[in-house]
Amino acid sequence: MTKPIFTKGRRLYTTASILTILVAVMHTVGNLQPDPPQYEGVLTAMREAPVPMGMGMEPSIYDIYWSLVFGMSVLLAGIGVLGLVLAATTDASMKVLARSAAMFAVISAAQAAILWVAQVPPPLISFAVLTVLWTLAMRTTRFA
Repeated sequence: MTKPIFTKGRRLYTTASILTILVAVMHTVGNLQPDPPQYEGVLTAMREAPVPMGMGMEPSIYDIYWSLVFGMSVLLAGIGVLGLVLAATTDASMKVLARSAAMFAVISAAQAAILWVAQVPPPLISFAVLTVLWTLAMRTTRFA
């Protein structure tokens, strides 16, 4: 018997979910690469620049940077896993899948827009692809 996530109307939704998780993995791996030596001065300055945040916490700009890097990976993986959970839930109607795909498309498009403005091509390309996939998934679930 076919698993619910691979039934008609859910295949592209499932694919978009898996690729969202893959983007999270690529984002993490990409950010774990060794830093180029020419960035050492900037990284040292970031490590030596504490920011008082209240509650007795004073992370460096470098700490804040890394929290955002890994936060992005966790949130992306979470969106992908949530998509797989919804795709595998037989009680989730096609309307629910279409609406969640629409939200995931909006989230991806918003992130792509931020990356366009910031001019950061690798994740821009990934989020543009995710935007297209989630938009197509929205349409295939809506008309299934």
